[in-house]
Amino acid sequence: MARSSDRAEEDLQAVRAELQTDNFDDGRIGLNVLAEVAFGSKNDQRPLASLEAARIIANALLLRDQMQQVFAELNYTDRVVDFYSQGSVDHEFVGGRILFLLTYRSKVDFVALIESHQLLDHVRTHLNKHASSISSNLFKSSQMNAMALTETTKLLYNLTSKYPGQMHFLSKTVDSLIDIVSTITLPSSPLDPPVAQLLNDLAIVEWPTSLNEGRENVMLGLARRFLELLDRSTSSLRPAQLETMLIALITATRKLDELAYVEVKQLLRLSLLPQDEERDKPLGHSQSLASRLLRLQTSGGLTILPEAISGLLFDLSERDARVFVHNIGYGHAAGYLMTHKIPIPQDLKTTANRSNSRNGEFEINPVTGQRLDAETPVVMPEMTDAEKEREAERLFVLFERLKATGVMDVEHPLRVAQQSGRFEELSDSEPD
Repeated sequence: MARSSDRAEEDLQAVRAELQTDNFDDGRIGLNVLAEVAFGSKNDQRPLASLEAARIIANALLLRDQMQQVFAELNYTDRVVDFYSQGSVDHEFVGGRILFLLTYRSKVDFVALIESHQLLDHVRTHLNKHASSISSNLFKSSQMNAMALTETTKLLYNLTSKYPGQMHFLSKTVDSLIDIVSTITLPSSPLDPPVAQLLNDLAIVEWPTSLNEGRENVMLGLARRFLELLDRSTSSLRPAQLETMLIALITATRKLDELAYVEVKQLLRLSLLPQDEERDKPLGHSQSLASRLLRLQTSGGLTILPEAISGLLFDLSERDARVFVHNIGYGHAAGYLMTHKIPIPQDLKTTANRSNSRNGEFEINPVTGQRLDAETPVVMPEMTDAEKEREAERLFVLFERLKATGVMDVEHPLRVAQQSGRFEELSDSEPD
């Protein structure tokens, strides 16, 4: 006999209280009662109670992570997938969160849920639904849409990272992810949820090589959206925030460049590599997006982001050291090339590069990337003989200290010159 809604609510209140206790066995019993209300055979007869019970389960799995394996042992996970597959965004939000939490400290067989219970098909269905909702301007009508999408994208990310053997299923979601990222209205802070989670998915899921077929305009729209996100985030967020938040966007941009057709590649290079108009100053000193990326590449205190930016710029330089140095200057390129043991043509360090623009050919400082004819001459005040002698003494002491540390085997250049017979010391009585 089915319980009434009032009785179901009373049971839920009792279970809530039970889960607040520290008694692990009681928690197990309460979780079982909740699971039966939420996912049992009669849950469709009391939809509100079912949804409320599922919310309590999600909170329990979040607040007490040991309950994740307890819930897994109750054998309701296949019914959670059925719950998640329902069309309501409330069911997507709660069911997606439960499944997401179960990817951490439980032994749920997610491979079986993917292969036998079509979990990834349900994920893709939800993504398609959100893409359609965005295109018809219905997505913004309820905040729950964004919350449900966030849970689905978090679930997809964990499934991808933990079950790479299911990549053939996971890659089917890329089209939907691209459609959503390209068309969704960006939040005021551009990398807030659900955008951050969507980018995480695009960064980790393998993109099919056939992605370009018949979707040239879509890929061009995606490139423009990536550039917009890079521009807005580097303009508004602090470097410390970008250290983690920008990695997924840069990774996804590299994937796009690898698979995209010529027009997309040209757009990325035009926007992300310094242009000739910027070479009136050393590269990285203008206000363009390309300059902001170069400044982040050399920003102190960052560890992961500079490597990611350098990798992107190297890709955009056809993965050629000579092109790379020409594009961003040896000063910006040297660290990445040496770290990755990429041979550097010796003439790149000392020989001025040449570049062609609409105004003709001009030479470029190989280190700074600045036009040689735009460099400001360095005027040094003439040193007196006494100043020259003091400077020589300081240099001598510096070289001796370096040699004493054992870090560098250096010889003072004046001593080398003297030993080679290139000059000799004058006595105080000899004329200058």
